[in-house]
Amino acid sequence: SEARTFSCSPYADLEALRASLSVYTAPLDIWPKDAVSSYDPNAEDHFVVSEEVPGRKADVHSLAQALQSSILEGDPTKPLEANFHVLLPAYTADQAKADTQLLAKFSTSFAGSTYGVKNRVYNIKKAASMIDGTRLMPGDEFNMNAVLGPRNEQGGWKIATGILDGTYVQEYGGGICQVSSTLYNAVLMADLTVTERHHHSWPLGYIAAGRDATISTGGPNFRFVNSSVSPIIISAETDTKAKVITMRIYGRALADGITIAVKSKKTATLADLGTEYTLDATLAPGQTEEVRPSRRGCIAVTCKEYYNQEGDLLRKEQVSEDKYRSIKGLVKVSAKQYQQIANAAQ
Repeated sequence: SEARTFSCSPYADLEALRASLSVYTAPLDIWPKDAVSSYDPNAEDHFVVSEEVPGRKADVHSLAQALQSSILEGDPTKPLEANFHVLLPAYTADQAKADTQLLAKFSTSFAGSTYGVKNRVYNIKKAASMIDGTRLMPGDEFNMNAVLGPRNEQGGWKIATGILDGTYVQEYGGGICQVSSTLYNAVLMADLTVTERHHHSWPLGYIAAGRDATISTGGPNFRFVNSSVSPIIISAETDTKAKVITMRIYGRALADGITIAVKSKKTATLADLGTEYTLDATLAPGQTEEVRPSRRGCIAVTCKEYYNQEGDLLRKEQVSEDKYRSIKGLVKVSAKQYQQIANAAQ
């Protein structure tokens, strides 16, 4: 019989090689790390930014082709070197720094005997610490009453002077309206959208008329929406040595380098309503007790002025026109004085 001869040539399926190599090269892949910005009130610029780290992924397709060629050439043990594709991070340190620019800064002072009372300063510091570091995504609303919670003894608030129904009262959390007023001005300068804001019964010494924002538990609130295209971060800093509270808002700079100045002016002074006297039979002859002083009201208009990088005024927008009503004074007097006042009025 005649002998038979057989011949064969090596063959390797490219898809099968690629699938097999993917398993072995997976441990060599390194996924990229995005940059991260972390708010740190003690940092020089209030943020610590970690650099992005690029990654790599093995080029399995070219490696499979090289292995296939090696097999077809009859040299399957030939060393092969894997190539890698560079994987770029989605978020870089430069982007993180661009998203944490200082958009607005506004300060008010609590110096002096009226605003620097110990309990009032305590409440200001407590409120500021609860706001400090707040991050709002685009579309998120900041609700100050919700952030601070009810102002009461259980919440750790101190009793200090506040305003209720046109007169000074002692209440838990007294003084925190200075915090909301300071933040309100920073919000205007950052060009965010205010959704709720109320002025006080009368203008106060730490801020111009038309630029205050009062709040109370279960009553008036201060709310605003992050209407920008990027997250914002609120920094609230209380300097008890300088007796100043400062609000800063960080985020992506306004388009075209625009900056905003907030200005207000009194446009009218309202009539003096005088003082009302009421009888208090418990008072000794000649004794009086002032319940509230008379206050002349006013009208104040507040505007935002938009400036370009060269300092040129681009436009002016009215924010509010606030009417601080006149308040009639109220004094309690003894029976003898009340009769004298009544006789004089006849």
